Amino acid sequence: MLRELTECLTVGTTKIYGFVLHDNPRAAGWHLTKESRSSGGQRVLQAGLFVASTVAHMDYCTTFRLARGVQSLQALHGLLTVSFGCGDRNYKGGDIDEAPIVFDSQYGDVHAPVPLRKLINEEWEVRQGEARWTD
Repeated sequence: MLRELTECLTVGTTKIYGFVLHDNPRAAGWHLTKESRSSGGQRVLQAGLFVASTVAHMDYCTTFRLARGVQSLQALHGLLTVSFGCGDRNYKGGDIDEAPIVFDSQYGDVHAPVPLRKLINEEWEVRQGEARWTD
């Protein structure tokens, strides 16, 4: 479900599901994202949190993003760690059933944008010319 939704996104699109921290004085605090409020969005949120918990072993995941063809992801304030998965199909034409490559943040990374394209281009297969970045 999540993979198909991601592949259907328009290139250059990111959707955020779960909670985000607002620092606007009139609405400060954690808020459920717009994408998460519809019945379809709630199903996507539940699926993403299930995958985070069971596949990535992230017990306290509150937020996740689906993105396609973006160079980087904006920083999300208030989070403690960032992990993201990239399907092999996105950069080397892998099988649909292959597990995604998972990248985990280092201390302090959560306060800066996530340089997706840079991280993918540092993968061994990309550096060896066996794969390339695709949207």
